[in-house]
Parts: sequence; structure tokens; C-alpha cells
Amino acid sequence: AHSQHTHIHTHRSLPFELVARVWDQFLVEGDPVMFQVSMGILAYFQDQIENGNLDQCMALLSSSSNPLLQSIQVDKFWDVVSKLHLSRTRIEEVMRLVKSDLEHKALQAKRVAQAKAQALAALNAQKQREKEQREKEKEIEREIEKE
Repeated sequence: AHSQHTHIHTHRSLPFELVARVWDQFLVEGDPVMFQVSMGILAYFQDQIENGNLDQCMALLSSSSNPLLQSIQVDKFWDVVSKLHLSRTRIEEVMRLVKSDLEHKALQAKRVAQAKAQALAALNAQKQREKEQREKEKEIEREIEKE
């Protein structure tokens, strides 16, 4: 059991105290907290992101077992987040705008797909009519040859 416990703690991505506080706030405030935390991580590591090469940035942002993420100082992190001035109201407004934009794009994509399907159906119908016309013409030619 001890090895499982050690395994769990060596692979967490953020310090336990920070995760606990994030969960507390998430349960009270909902989704906007996750946006605040995400922006807070970017702001907390702004210098490393701005001054690092692509590989360093990708390692920082994509690895959940990155020692830098695990070494975040919780009080400093929340100071950084508070300095971002990301109010719940503003985040919810942005989330609504993003949702609306995504719904609009999905509707446009659906309309484009429907238009493509209609055009394809019309093309197939035209091809079928042309095929039937050719068959009628061949039938007429055969009848003429019989006479």
C-alpha cells in the first residue's frame, strides 16, 4: 500500500495544498476557477515561457509531472492570480462569448455540410437523369436498327 501512496504523490502535477484550494474554490464558484487557475499557471511561469525555447515551453506546459509545476509556491501563486484581475463576472462573460461563437461555428459547419449534401444529391440526380437519357437514346437507336 505504501508504494501506491508514494506513486500517487510523485506523479501529481500541482502541490497538494494548491489542488485542495482549487477544488474548494471550484466547488463554490464553478468553472471560472479553472480558467483563473490556467491563466495563473501561465502568469506564474511567464518568464520561463517568454525566455524559453519551444522545447522548454512544451515541457513546462505539457508534462503533468514537471518539477516546476510541483514546486509552485501556493501563496505566491494566488498573489499572481489576484493580480490578473480576472473577475468571475468577466470570465463568465468571456465563457458565454466563446460558447456562443462555438455554437455559431457549429451551426455554420452544419449548414455547409447540408449544402454539400444537397449539392451532391443534386449532382447524383443529374447524373442519374443523364444515364437514363443515354439508355433511352440507345433503346431508340436499337429500335431504329431493327427497322
